Amino acid sequence: MNNSNSIPKTSCEDTVEQAARIFEILDSSDSVKSKTLHLIQRADEKGLLEQCTPVGGAAGAIYIACILNKLHVTQNVLSEAAGISFSVIRKHYMLLARGLELKKD
Repeated sequence: MNNSNSIPKTSCEDTVEQAARIFEILDSSDSVKSKTLHLIQRADEKGLLEQCTPVGGAAGAIYIACILNKLHVTQNVLSEAAGISFSVIRKHYMLLARGLELKKD
C-alpha cells in the first residue's frame, strides 16, 4: 500500500545535484567540492541521507567541508545560497557530523 503522506527517501544523486547547484552560487573551491562529495558518499553509506532533505544534506555537507578546509563561511551565507533557513543547515550539519563521528578540533 502506498501511503501518500510518506516522505520519499533522499538519494545520494539528489543530494549531489543540490550540492552542485550550491557550489555554483558560492563559487566553491575544488577542495571543498571534493570533501563535500566524499562526506555525502559516507553519509549515504551510513544511511544518514534518509534523514535529510536533498538540499539540507547538501548544505550540511558543504558547511562541514568548509570547516574541515578551514574556510570561513557563515550559515547565513550558505542558507541564502541554498535557499533554506540557517536552522535547517544547522540541523543537517549536526546530524551529519554526529553520524559520521567527526570531531571538533
